[in-house]
Amino acid sequence: MNAPPSKRPKLSITSSRSNDDEDFGLSEEAARRQIAGLLQNCYRADGHRRVMSLLRKFPSLAARKYWYQYHGRDHVYPLVYLLRCRAPISIAALREMCQLYPAAMTSFDADTLHKARFFSSAPNPAIQFVLEVCPHVATQCCVKRYYPIHMLLQRQRIDHVTIRKLLDAYPRAILKDPNCIALAIANGYSMACFELLVDRWAAAVSRVKNRKKAQSSLVVKKGSYLCLAKAELLAEKILPWLTSVVFAGLESYALFRILESLKTSRSITEVSLGHVRLTGPRDTETNQSRRQQLEQALERLLVENATIRRLTLDMGQFNTSFLALFNTRRQSRICRLDSLEITSNEAVSARILSTWLQEAIRLPRHLRLHIGSLSGRWHEDSLNNHRAAAQSETSGLRDLTIVVMRPSRAFPGLLSYLQTQQPLERLTLRLPLSSEESDALTETIVVLLRRDRLKSLDCCFGPIDPARFGMALRENTSLKELTISTGSTCDLSCAVADALTHHNTTLQEVDCEGSASDKIDYYSHLNQYGRREARNNGTNREEFVSLLCRVTEARRQSLQGDVVRVTGSEETDLLFGLLLESPVGTWC
Repeated sequence: MNAPPSKRPKLSITSSRSNDDEDFGLSEEAARRQIAGLLQNCYRADGHRRVMSLLRKFPSLAARKYWYQYHGRDHVYPLVYLLRCRAPISIAALREMCQLYPAAMTSFDADTLHKARFFSSAPNPAIQFVLEVCPHVATQCCVKRYYPIHMLLQRQRIDHVTIRKLLDAYPRAILKDPNCIALAIANGYSMACFELLVDRWAAAVSRVKNRKKAQSSLVVKKGSYLCLAKAELLAEKILPWLTSVVFAGLESYALFRILESLKTSRSITEVSLGHVRLTGPRDTETNQSRRQQLEQALERLLVENATIRRLTLDMGQFNTSFLALFNTRRQSRICRLDSLEITSNEAVSARILSTWLQEAIRLPRHLRLHIGSLSGRWHEDSLNNHRAAAQSETSGLRDLTIVVMRPSRAFPGLLSYLQTQQPLERLTLRLPLSSEESDALTETIVVLLRRDRLKSLDCCFGPIDPARFGMALRENTSLKELTISTGSTCDLSCAVADALTHHNTTLQEVDCEGSASDKIDYYSHLNQYGRREARNNGTNREEFVSLLCRVTEARRQSLQGDVVRVTGSEETDLLFGLLLESPVGTWC
């Protein structure tokens, strides 16, 4: 009769034998196979204990390489496995292995640790142990651009003790990571960790003799964790050394402190300000006061700092009237900007924008406007238009980009203003124009092309008259880049191809979809490889042969490199095309 369940003897699922009894009679080859099997599963709870038991019995296996299957088929040493083991392992066991088996120390090299993802997955005590026993690993990882600090800062939990040991082993490691300070800000590390990084960064930069080799830019796109204390530390020790800064997602008080500190910087040349975090509705009294403070701080920065050349501004945190900062009354004090980019997803007053563009003493050389919509009508004044045309030669504007997402009544006035810009070299237009505004767009483009100064034209979403556009393109001798898209209602490819076939010899890069795209590609490539020089009667035979050699050299580089410049069929077509373009008797 069976015994009741409570009286039955309990069966143990684990072996009662010790490791020494289990390893009795075990050969070295069998132990090697067991170690290899354990290395393939680093998540096993008691795997590291079994590996240590086998290595105590067979010390020679500690220096053996085994196949590692966790991240692809690769070599790994047992000690690297123990350091990466998820199960808790004592530092005493690691020290015992390193003392008993010195050959295992050879596994500490940058390539092995990088392939095993040591800095991104190993526990903090294991990383501290490696940096203490083998400090040369930090130097090797930084020299090979493995960025160990970057890997540490990307983790969920990291203490400043581990980072301190890494920086003690190689102080210049913090300069090898291009943006470790920004990563510490984005992940919201403690003040102690952030202060350690800032102090070590400032100390390392101060010892660099060649400033070009040191980090010169800071890109903070997730700055919500940047408190006022961190902003004070950043403004005091980091910003004076930088030449370019990008801030987005900051609290208003942190951005205000940074703008105030940049006023005295003599090395900063590029400033980019993204959206600012404001609490509550936009029209509250507190937020309006904060916006006004930011506007005043930015104005003081542009007036007092004489080194800033490039400014990128998101108008979301400023009022629309802030554009009045760049008008005639104050332009003389901030006319040093070479590049200005303004982005706004909201409506911008067309009257304020037109007043600024028409009355400005000097516009930046590069001006980019990305606007959600233009509210109201364009302020047109015959006196202002005459003044803008007279000052365009000295205004400095050469590169203009205007992108508007929604239709506006201000487009006709804007197109009329573009016709007054004499020295414009690059123009990019993204305007949702209607069919009624096609005449104004065509007139603007024709006027700019006939001046023979425009080198690049990018126009989309606007209907253009093909006949007038093709005639202006035939007479143009300055345009080199053309990107035009008018939708399915108008096909400009035939007009562009007709102009390229017999007249235009300067247009080299064309992006125009349509029925004649193949013909456009052929003649634009022919222009790129010297069609204008081949047509010239003053080109001698040596110069003409050099044009042919340019084609063959481009073909040779295409065969050797990854970028295909000229294919085999294109080489024959280009060579034959240049021969046909040359005057009679030059190559005979």
